[in-house]
Amino acid sequence: MENIKVAIWGFGAMGSGVAKVLLRKKGVDITGVCDIHPARVGKSIFEVLGAERGERADVLVSPDIEAVVSKEKCDICIIATDSFTAKVFPKIKLVVEKGVNVITSAEEMSYPKAQQPELAAEMDRLAKANGVSILGTGINPGLMMDLLAICLTGCMTDVESVQCRRVNSLSPFGPAVMEEQGVGLTVEAFERGVADGTLAGSAISLADAVRNAVSFGISPSDAFFAASYAPFASVFGDSAPFGLECGRAADLAVFDANLNLKAVFMDGERMI
Repeated sequence: MENIKVAIWGFGAMGSGVAKVLLRKKGVDITGVCDIHPARVGKSIFEVLGAERGERADVLVSPDIEAVVSKEKCDICIIATDSFTAKVFPKIKLVVEKGVNVITSAEEMSYPKAQQPELAAEMDRLAKANGVSILGTGINPGLMMDLLAICLTGCMTDVESVQCRRVNSLSPFGPAVMEEQGVGLTVEAFERGVADGTLAGSAISLADAVRNAVSFGISPSDAFFAASYAPFASVFGDSAPFGLECGRAADLAVFDANLNLKAVFMDGERMI
C-alpha cells in the first residue's frame, strides 16, 4: 500500500508543527510545502524544522501553490494559513478543483455553516463535484473547549455547569494571528476592534457552541443553560439570582427550530 502524500500550505507555527508530527508517522510522505515568507522560501523543510532528513526525499519550500498541489503530487493538502472561512475559501476552492482533499486548521471551519452558510453550501457542492473531502479541525474550537469538556462529563453523576478556560502563548505565531488577536495594538485600537468585530477573540460564538453541544447529544435546554449561565456567573458571580421570573430584568435570544439565532433583545430593545 502506497504512503499517503501530503502537501502543506502555510509553514508558520501551525503548518510546521503539523509537519513535525507527520515526520514521526508511518505511511505518510510530505511531498510539498508552500509558504511565502522570505526566510523560508527555497529552503529544505528539514532545515527549517531542524529535523533529520534520513532517507526521505528532500522537499523545498515553494512560494507557488501551483508547483506544490496537484492530483498527481498529493492526496491531501493541509491548509494552515487563515482563521476565517471567507479568507480560506479561495484556497480550499483552488485545491479541491485540482481533485485533492483538504484539511484546514481555520477555526471557523469547525462549523462553517454558522457564519458563512452560502460558502458552506458551495464547499459541499465543490467537494461532491470533484470527489474529494473538506475537513475543518483542530484543538479549539472543536476539541479542547467543546468535545473534551463534554466527554469528561461522562464520568460525572451530576453536571450543573461546565466552564472552560484556555491560556496559551501566541509568541510562536506570525503577524496574521497577532493582528487578529490584537497583540501590539493601542488600547483605543483594541477597543475599536472589539466593538466592530474585527478582532478574532474566539472564532466560535455562543450560538455556535450551543449548536455544537446539541450535535454531540446534549439536550437543547441543557446546552442553552450552559451557554447563558456561565457568562452570567462570570460577570455577576455564582450567588447572583439567575433565571426567568416575573418582574426580573432579562435579556433574550431567539432561536429557530434549527438553532439559528434569529433575534437578540437587550433591556427590552431589539439589537439583532
